[in-house]
Amino acid sequence: MLLGFIGVIVGIVVASRGSAQAVTGAFVSKGGQFVELAKADERFAYTLSQAGVRS
Repeated sequence: MLLGFIGVIVGIVVASRGSAQAVTGAFVSKGGQFVELAKADERFAYTLSQAGVRS
């Protein structure tokens, strides 16, 4: 029983660390059409610049 409990705890820790992290510092407009990031990832900003989108 103790081994099962430890397995559950380890599983929860692994699942929580393996999930995608939330974007902190992001603001969504009221309509949900725009997302404003405090600091965009360099690759994302580069892709936007190549597409001709103003960031």
